[in-house]
Amino acid sequence: MKTRTDSPPIGFIILDAAWNFKYVNDFGAQVLNRKPADLIGKHVWTEFPKAVRHAVYHLLMQVRTTEEEVQFEEFVKPSGMWVHVNAYCVSDCIHVVIRQIQMIEREATLQSEFFYKYTAHVQDLIMLTTDDGMIRYVSPSIDRLLGYEDVDVIGTNVLDYCYEGDLNALQGSYLAEFDEANRGKGTVTCRFLHKQGGAVWFENNFNWLVNEEGERSEKLGIWRDVTERKHIEEELTKSKANLEMAHEIAGLGHYDWDILNNVVYASQSLLAIFGLESDTLQLPVEAFFERIHPQDVKLLQEDIEKAFQTGSMNSSYRIMLDGGQKRRIFHTLARTTYDEAGRPVRFFGTSQDITLQKQTEELLRKAEKLNVAGQLAAGIAHEIRNPLTSLKGFAKLMCHAGEDNKQRYYTIMQDEFNRIELILGELLILAKPQVVQYLPYAPLTILEDVIALLNTEAVLKNVQIEWTYEPDLPLVLCEQNQLKQVFVNVIKNAIEAMKDGGSLTIHVRRCPEGVCLTFVDQGHGIPEDRLPRIGEPFYTTKEKGTGLGMMVSFTIIEEHRGSIRYESQVGVGTTVSIFLPGQEGNCQSLQ
Repeated sequence: MKTRTDSPPIGFIILDAAWNFKYVNDFGAQVLNRKPADLIGKHVWTEFPKAVRHAVYHLLMQVRTTEEEVQFEEFVKPSGMWVHVNAYCVSDCIHVVIRQIQMIEREATLQSEFFYKYTAHVQDLIMLTTDDGMIRYVSPSIDRLLGYEDVDVIGTNVLDYCYEGDLNALQGSYLAEFDEANRGKGTVTCRFLHKQGGAVWFENNFNWLVNEEGERSEKLGIWRDVTERKHIEEELTKSKANLEMAHEIAGLGHYDWDILNNVVYASQSLLAIFGLESDTLQLPVEAFFERIHPQDVKLLQEDIEKAFQTGSMNSSYRIMLDGGQKRRIFHTLARTTYDEAGRPVRFFGTSQDITLQKQTEELLRKAEKLNVAGQLAAGIAHEIRNPLTSLKGFAKLMCHAGEDNKQRYYTIMQDEFNRIELILGELLILAKPQVVQYLPYAPLTILEDVIALLNTEAVLKNVQIEWTYEPDLPLVLCEQNQLKQVFVNVIKNAIEAMKDGGSLTIHVRRCPEGVCLTFVDQGHGIPEDRLPRIGEPFYTTKEKGTGLGMMVSFTIIEEHRGSIRYESQVGVGTTVSIFLPGQEGNCQSLQ
């Protein structure tokens, strides 16, 4: 609340009908930083186009048109004074009475030496405005932040410097009801126009000052330059939008699982992939697990639990869409973050539809099966020809044999038929497409079948296959025909690597992962620089190889959540180790 001294100086000005100075006393001229003689007869708006706000012109015009007295406060730049103005009509003239406003103790404190020393060095912009936005005080930092001198803006309205797009926000902070619960405090963020062009982002923390009647009278605010922060936010927003677009193009979806609150923040693309809808992009994790193929739920849960411990996950799973009518295959990569106590709190990741990729891999796998079957044809033909020769001979013998010999011949012929059936069955299993079904199997049994199939080719190449195993090995959850294809590829490669014959030693043992199968040959070996490329599409060390065999093998073992490791020395041989996760239960030892 403003107070006046007992005998404040009073200025008196008379303006005629043409807006010329008709009379000016000494204090009235002093307020305008002139002498009375310099003003008489001069046009007020010609003399002082920038002395007062444009609003004063409208107020004085209001006096002339309504012939009613108006009162207002104004900051006069020429003298740097705050004055109280009364204006009223007398005949066709306007009489203007001017009184200088004296600041009460609080305002005097604002202008004290201590205050100015503080605000002169503060980095933020300190501003005091009236309740309608007229600037009463501004700190010298306005020059550095916005390019204005303090005298340029005092007496003007703060809204005049606000960026048009932010006017509503700033204006709203003046129009809002006084919030006593927050003691008149608040925050607003907006842009101010720089004197040299452009705009500067500010965050304003303000506090309403109240008069003796408890009404808000002035607004004291600290404006902090947050342009750099806003630019960073804009870049992050732009980067997020670009990331969303890139994910959409690549068929990727990303997610952020708040583990403590069990809420998944999912991208629109991920929700679309899973056939889910959410206005907030937030769903419980159970909503996603409902779409997971029942056979993959347990494996995915185990992968997630492991990721909570190790910090990362690389997993593939199937999802069911349209009520189970459609199935898609997805691959996910994820990372875990922890709190200070080491507890997992968030799980970030991406998911990608790899159904088409898996279909392509399956086609390559089938092609490789047929290729291997074709290559084995010579050995299999030889293996079948021997029992056929025996059968032909016994058929002739039976024409002249007695009853006792016929029964013995029948038994021998039955064994030969069984042998042919076994060989052809293994060949058909290798070449014929099979339904993928993961079940617990003994890896020893699978390996024994493959050795029986390839042993003839090994004998033809003067290679001896020897194998050993540990007792009580765990079962392996697998698709047995796919594992057979891997073992065929590895053993066949070993046989072909030993052109002059040799020994292939196979050892099956228990390991921390579950089961480890080691294949050691005495072939020519592989150079060290080529080892990392084994498993790449169409990369081969053979003269007439396609490179697809080991690529398919690597893929199969990865799908079985295992791994393959190659070790080799040129001129000595190669060791291939296959690691497979074990299951509950043990294999039966082979006798």
